[in-house]
Amino acid sequence: MRSKQKILLIGWDAADWKVINELMDAGKMPAIESLVQRGAMGNMRTLQPPLSPMLWTSIATGKRPFKHGITGFIEPTRDGKNIQPMTNLSRSSKAIWNILNQNNHRSVVVGWWPSHPAEPINGVMVSDLFHKAPAHPGASWKLPDGCVHPSEMQKELETLRLHPLELKAEDLFPFVPHGRDIDQEKDNRLSMMSKILSECSTIHATATQLLEQEEWDFAAIYYDAIDHFSHGFMRYRAPQQSHVSDEDFRLYRDVVDTGYIYHDMMLKQLLEYTDDQTHVIVVSDHGFHSDHLRPSHVPLEMAGPAVEHRDMGIIVAAGPGVKADSIIYGANLLDIAPTILQLAGLPVGDDMDGRVLTQMFTDPPETRHLESWETVPGKTGQHASDEQMGVENAKSVLDQLVALGYINRPDEDTATEVANCNRELKYNLARSYMDAQLHGEAAPILYEVYLSAPLEFRFGIQLAACFRALEQLENLEALLKDMNDRWRKFSKIARKQISELAQIARFRRGFYEKMQECEEEISSDDGDRVEVPAGKEKPVLFDQREKLEIKKVRAIAKGNTKTLDFLRASLVASQGKQEEAIEIFKEVLSSDPENPNYYYHLGTAYLDAGRMDEAGKALLQGTKLDEFHPPCWMALSRVYMKQQLPAAAKDASTRALGLQYHFPAAHFYLGKAMAALGNFPEAVRCFNVAIEQNPNFAQAHRSLERIYADKYEDFELAEEHRKRRQQIEKDVVEKQNEETAFIFKALSDEELSEHLPSLFKHVNTPDLESALGQPDVNGPLISESKKKAEVVVVSGLPRSGTSMMMQMLKAGGLRMFTDGMRIADDSNPEGYYEADLVKDLATRNSWFSECDGQVVKVVAPLIQYLPRNINYKLIFMERSIHQVMSSQSKMLERMGQQQTAEETQALGLAFRHQVITALGLLKYHGIPTLRVAYPDVIAAPEDVSVAIHQFLGGELDLDAMSKAVRPSLFREQQKP
Repeated sequence: MRSKQKILLIGWDAADWKVINELMDAGKMPAIESLVQRGAMGNMRTLQPPLSPMLWTSIATGKRPFKHGITGFIEPTRDGKNIQPMTNLSRSSKAIWNILNQNNHRSVVVGWWPSHPAEPINGVMVSDLFHKAPAHPGASWKLPDGCVHPSEMQKELETLRLHPLELKAEDLFPFVPHGRDIDQEKDNRLSMMSKILSECSTIHATATQLLEQEEWDFAAIYYDAIDHFSHGFMRYRAPQQSHVSDEDFRLYRDVVDTGYIYHDMMLKQLLEYTDDQTHVIVVSDHGFHSDHLRPSHVPLEMAGPAVEHRDMGIIVAAGPGVKADSIIYGANLLDIAPTILQLAGLPVGDDMDGRVLTQMFTDPPETRHLESWETVPGKTGQHASDEQMGVENAKSVLDQLVALGYINRPDEDTATEVANCNRELKYNLARSYMDAQLHGEAAPILYEVYLSAPLEFRFGIQLAACFRALEQLENLEALLKDMNDRWRKFSKIARKQISELAQIARFRRGFYEKMQECEEEISSDDGDRVEVPAGKEKPVLFDQREKLEIKKVRAIAKGNTKTLDFLRASLVASQGKQEEAIEIFKEVLSSDPENPNYYYHLGTAYLDAGRMDEAGKALLQGTKLDEFHPPCWMALSRVYMKQQLPAAAKDASTRALGLQYHFPAAHFYLGKAMAALGNFPEAVRCFNVAIEQNPNFAQAHRSLERIYADKYEDFELAEEHRKRRQQIEKDVVEKQNEETAFIFKALSDEELSEHLPSLFKHVNTPDLESALGQPDVNGPLISESKKKAEVVVVSGLPRSGTSMMMQMLKAGGLRMFTDGMRIADDSNPEGYYEADLVKDLATRNSWFSECDGQVVKVVAPLIQYLPRNINYKLIFMERSIHQVMSSQSKMLERMGQQQTAEETQALGLAFRHQVITALGLLKYHGIPTLRVAYPDVIAAPEDVSVAIHQFLGGELDLDAMSKAVRPSLFREQQKP
């Protein structure tokens, strides 16, 4: 038996008291209610930016991201040539289990994010990749290397994984009682739900087995399902939002609540592996809007879904020495690691950013400290410094992140993707500095990323917030001027692009109609040329990647001056023009009346203008919209002090600190209220906390100076605070005099337009330039006054008889366009009649006009890149997919290569689509086309030669053409 008290840490990503309280009141979450009754509960403030890998690493380390090194979802590989998922290999600080490892504690860690590859700790670690189901139902589900430590347990634990396809309908009906009404051919949300549920169940099965079978002193179990359920289905929860259809509301309104109830059921089982001497802590990294604050849309940016998050997560703790049925105020997720160290009887590192939550204990313990755990030697169970993630694993995880919506599909241009990744990591790093009130560290980083990405206005918005906090008004004014100029110019360019997109849509609509005709024609053919079943779905005009890019451009074209107006109001307010600022804030608020942040700034402007009644009304409205809004409560404390209502000011600032403990201004105004109420010891404590959190808080030093001089007659301490205040004020003046001027060079329309086309590099369409009526980007436009070139094109799938047709046309007397580079071989003894230039049609096609009067062989997939202003006659060879695949398979065998059955099937489907697409495009553009069946050429070459002669309208040697067909050479021919 192990003598140490056990600690069980349970992570519920995105869990929120607003939902939990409703369900507890209805008696639907008895397990967590039992913890609340015998322990302490409270809100737990998140960090910015609220990205899960960053937050859960901060929970595990007690440090901010700029200290622990995890600053996003992805990062460049060590050679800087590609990207890979962010893993624990990039974590630069010890996690709680590493510190416990040094102190002979045995740990079980399951699913923590990020924890791949599993660390070699004393105990068992199961990484965050272990439970991830395949992105698609039929995809491979190979377990990546490094998911389990010790590795010899992987085979045993792997049997606990639950595949989404193993779930039955009755498993999903508690979440969707009307699930039978869902058309799963058109609605994939049941599939999404199955994936979430199966992954969650895998984590739980693994955790319970390890808690039961393994010895442990500390266990950390992470469940991400509430976050996934919420992002996917919170919009359908009651009360119904105006933009949610009645049918979606009926079908999916129960998903989120049932997800919470399921977690409570799992919690009940976890508690069975504890006793009354076990400390149990349940936390979430942030909350999730479940009421009127739910956004109607998600910003099109990395971490855009975070707009659905609420700043307040949950904490509930129970166990020996924890105060029963009590409230924890002002908790921050940085406080979890120090509190666990306290429970384990270990000192807290002074370099940790959190504090021990002493208020949750019946008898607050004395906290021991050391400088840093990072310098303490010992066996930590961390990875070696040269450990790297395998390429295969990296790709698998990236696919998972894309499937879950955390990141966009990586760009095929790896250099661009690496640059984007680095920029995003710098942005997240700057946001982390800002969250710690280190705006001076953040500003240069944001300035760099803003200049590197003129289209990403979010960079400029955060930079403006830095300038405002640093009171760098000249820089702020220059930045706002630059942002206005860029926004106006980009909007103009984007509107032009929207017009072009409309032309693309019209083109595709007409083209797809012709393609559909071809598909129906081929599918109804009574021969066996096409043996793959026809698709039922009509092609869409734009794919998902294109739709995402189009949304971005539409947002730019529409413009959004609300944010810029808000920043301008902040600028004029900082310049002392309060009345002007009030009018701008009111205008901004009219466009978004449900935003509590705007009420805070409007109320502050009223306050600074001396209009206290209006300030109070605005701020109270902000708290009405969001009662968990610390700045509104803090500003209300200011209003009440101005109105000489210190008791009300005390309550308001206490409310702010109950929501956010690290809030120097709230501590300061609480101190002002306590001083006004005559409680000077408490006022001194508050002012000292404000200074501890912000050492440059000159006003707090002034207040302490007055109290020590006037109330305690301690002139020595008063003088100390006076000197410190004067030094701070002097430093501020010197810093303002030395302030770096950030230069914002106005960009021309041409320079700005270079950034917009990058949004359209995925918006491709066959013959796009012709559809838009613009010059050929691959070569000069052929003048209408000149005679158009006349070219005969032979096309079809590879191995469909195109080389045979080229032989016939050469024998008939036509000139071939070929470079002779590809010589005859066993697969084509008479030669291929190809030219390497054809392979580059997608990027360079201006040379095609030089083929006047010749025959060019172009395979079907390249038809879409034929240049315009050429008179074509096209012969399209048709052969059954079955025969094409058989011929290709034998060709590959001669080359020493083989295809799997799955590869063959996939290639057959691709070939079928290429035929339909090519024929549809030819029909859409009205290009004269003769479709020639391969079996007809073999069976009746004379008849085919006559048909070609009539189609081309020239003098051909029919006898030579028919004799060019030598059936004995076609060894891959198969009977229908």
